Amino acid sequence: MKECPLINLIMKFRRKYTITSAVVFALIFLSANIYFVQILFEEKQVHTFKNVRTEVTNSSKERTPKPKKPLVKHGTIIAIEKIKYKLSQLSSRYYRRKSSSYSLIKQLQDDLNETVPISINLLQTADEWATPNQLVPNPAPVLGSLLRTLCTSQIRKAENARKGTQLKLLLTFDSGWQGVFKPQWYERNEVLWGPSYGGKDRHNGEVASFHLSLLLGLPRVPITVGRRLHLPLEILPVADQALHNTFSLNGSSTCLHGVCLYCTPKEPVCGKTLDGKNGGPYLEGALSLWLPSKLLPLKRHRSPWQRTYKPGRAAKWEVDKDYCVKIMQDQENQIFREKLLARSRLLDLIDAAIFDFLIGNGDRHHHETFQPFPNSTVLLIDNGKSFGNPYDDHLDILAPLYQCCIIRRKTWERLQILSGGVLGEALEILLRPSHLSPLLTPPHYVALNRRLLHVYATVENCLDKDQTNVILDLI
Repeated sequence: MKECPLINLIMKFRRKYTITSAVVFALIFLSANIYFVQILFEEKQVHTFKNVRTEVTNSSKERTPKPKKPLVKHGTIIAIEKIKYKLSQLSSRYYRRKSSSYSLIKQLQDDLNETVPISINLLQTADEWATPNQLVPNPAPVLGSLLRTLCTSQIRKAENARKGTQLKLLLTFDSGWQGVFKPQWYERNEVLWGPSYGGKDRHNGEVASFHLSLLLGLPRVPITVGRRLHLPLEILPVADQALHNTFSLNGSSTCLHGVCLYCTPKEPVCGKTLDGKNGGPYLEGALSLWLPSKLLPLKRHRSPWQRTYKPGRAAKWEVDKDYCVKIMQDQENQIFREKLLARSRLLDLIDAAIFDFLIGNGDRHHHETFQPFPNSTVLLIDNGKSFGNPYDDHLDILAPLYQCCIIRRKTWERLQILSGGVLGEALEILLRPSHLSPLLTPPHYVALNRRLLHVYATVENCLDKDQTNVILDLI
């Protein structure tokens, strides 16, 4: 039986249509599922986002700190800002050289020349010079020869100078006179960043400070000279047992660590060669003549401007702009009990503050006077924390000056003679004869002139407030 062509065509069309319909239906079904799944996911996502946003908002409300009260500037910050502002307005006269400076420098040069042969008997002169108000007279003939004698006198005994926190040697000479030796810890060009009281003592600073005291007309620093000790020949044979026990050898270098609060075998000082290289017998340092016996003993006073030495903790004087008035009225403060003595002692402390600011020493936590003399001047002993950083000026050291706003007329007149860059130039000239020269680097002389301008600005601020009671005639 023959197949009908029409029926075959219809059957083919039906099979094709069935397959196509199935495919179309499957696509429609799959698309619908995807659509509904997407709607469900989006609804869940929106719900989740709303919850998260609510949590973040609530958390932010809980953690947002309360607005802080505006910081109140304390006394030191205000004073420093005023000094810096006044510095920009200083009169041109503070930048000019005074003709009187030439005669001052010439006279000090003459004093430092070796005018007589060195002799151990010259050390007796220092005892004769000293008074309750000064350690070196003006003029001071034979000072240069005395310094050379101190630098070359034979040592009879060496021992630890136990008082203090750092290594010092107490040397006794053949004549019976004694001196304190502070060794070298740093190279000349090393810059010590950080607080004004940081680091170890600088021996070159001790020598420079003595010469600067003469230049400023404040001869209250013990006579000091630079000296190199031959450790194996000059010290080891005459060292007492306690000091002898701290000696050691490090290669070809002779070393010692001494006995003191911070002395340790892990930090010895070691000798060098004469040209400054490691591996030699010579120890460089500063040698200060012991204070005259006729004026001893010393009386030690805590400085009213002592630091806390604790980071983040300010002393009263750092925050209270009226601090000077309050200590003058403090009846329990033994320094200021007697009214007449109080003004003189306060002027001494202001002299010391100016001196310390110029040398960069923020470690004057105590000061000494001669006990037998109630009107003794404040001595400038222990200047090792000086000349550590020529690029940083610690203006808070001037607190006694800018808080009390008085200065001795004699001091003010001397400071003005040294204007126009003379201070740094003159000190460099006076230090040239030292056999340890150069003692300071050029930036230190620049720093002295810059800091002196800040002292001028501080006094000018005081004069703006009171033209009559700032410069005092007390000797």
